[in-house]
Amino acid sequence: MRSSTTILVETPLLVAKNRKQDARATSDVRAATPPGIAYLSSFFATDEYLAPDFAERKARLCTDLGATEVFFFLHARGYAPYPSRYMPSFPHLREDLLQKLIEAHHRAGVRFFACWCAVNDFAEAWINRHPDWVQVNPDGSKGICLCYHGPARAAILGQVREVLARYAVDAIYLDQLPVACFCEACRADYKARRGQPMPKVASAPWLGHGAPVRIESGERIQDDAAMVRELESFSEENLVAFLRDVRALINELRPGTLLLVNKVWGHRCATVRTYVDGYLPEVLW
Repeated sequence: MRSSTTILVETPLLVAKNRKQDARATSDVRAATPPGIAYLSSFFATDEYLAPDFAERKARLCTDLGATEVFFFLHARGYAPYPSRYMPSFPHLREDLLQKLIEAHHRAGVRFFACWCAVNDFAEAWINRHPDWVQVNPDGSKGICLCYHGPARAAILGQVREVLARYAVDAIYLDQLPVACFCEACRADYKARRGQPMPKVASAPWLGHGAPVRIESGERIQDDAAMVRELESFSEENLVAFLRDVRALINELRPGTLLLVNKVWGHRCATVRTYVDGYLPEVLW
């Protein structure tokens, strides 16, 4: 993926407006177009999926915006736009919409990136069937994402496998990579690998829960920085293992397909670079 690719997010009218503002020196919007523009599409599935011309309209929108890639989420609201073994299809969808979308975008010269996002709001129907797939916070409350290290892991990898096996996608994109939390599966695996229970923490920076504070394990107050580093190491090991498995599927089923990720920052970018072709710097949006 081009290092200069620009990401256009979801709302077409806002995107077009911003593009025109950028092209102050000319009435031609394309004069402001960088070498690569990607359109980030379809976080939420709607009845628009059922329109006979939906795929063609999406491709035409990319052409109108000068987009060279489209990011399309394959589990919007927890429904798949194609027949899947791992997720229910969008209600009343009677065709393989994913195949139509890929064909329409390729005819328009737009690369098609198949996307997954772990945020609960984008996987509603899935979570309704599997509430135990959701991350657990340090205090035992539910998190805002699926846990990719728990039971959801097999389903996500299964869906990636079937997409790579059946469809000519140009990239796999993983938006959010929640690979550790305090769910039962993570706690059990932590104990198996570390030989001790996962420590109880008052905060978990690696889950986005603020700065480390005092950590209680049993009746002893332990060094917070050391424990947080151990938890971060556990999370990082899971991240590497997950991306290694996705890369293995790509190499097996559709070599040359890109693997792009989000929410991988700092030294972790170097840690996973063996498996990843590009990063979306959401922190800079």
